[in-house]
Amino acid sequence: LLIPAYHAPHKAFSADLPTAEQRFQMLRLAAEDDPVLEVSDLELTRKGCHKGEALLWLAEHLGVDIQNVVAFGNGSNDVSMLVRAGYGVAMGNSAEDVKAAAGYCTRSNLEDGIAYFLTETFPLQGK
Repeated sequence: LLIPAYHAPHKAFSADLPTAEQRFQMLRLAAEDDPVLEVSDLELTRKGCHKGEALLWLAEHLGVDIQNVVAFGNGSNDVSMLVRAGYGVAMGNSAEDVKAAAGYCTRSNLEDGIAYFLTETFPLQGK
């Protein structure tokens, strides 16, 4: 049973619900009349599975040295990928912990941060 500290005791979520969809709906219902809580997204992953491991697998599968991989991210779920890539780049609109974990930071996604990073870091030859 999970009860957020700032909630009245009548607000509770049960981890015993059989499906992820039911747990997500329970969170939505609890948030409906709560002035503080908002539930917009819910990301569930299998334990031990994360973007960093997927990136390592993909690089190996393609025969690419991980140090030559560029990864962009802006959320806490991107940190494992950003720290494994040779060029882990946090978007300018990322949370501070994401920026701290990444080796590089660029402009926000609304300021064409990916294009900016790529053109500044890897200028085209002969131009």
